[in-house]
Amino acid sequence: MIIGFASKETALRLARVFGTSVQFWMGLQDEYELREARSAQRAARSEIKDQLENMIPIPA
Repeated sequence: MIIGFASKETALRLARVFGTSVQFWMGLQDEYELREARSAQRAARSEIKDQLENMIPIPA
């Protein structure tokens, strides 16, 4: 988590303290989670690619 929160209650508190909107804080959290998911997908694809490149062909 980019700023260490995941709950709507925390977003409400942050919005009140900093005079911002709840949507601002939830948007930051959503953006962070999307970036993390994309990064995980890239890592998984890279790992699969590496495994395929290192495979030894089986003679027919």
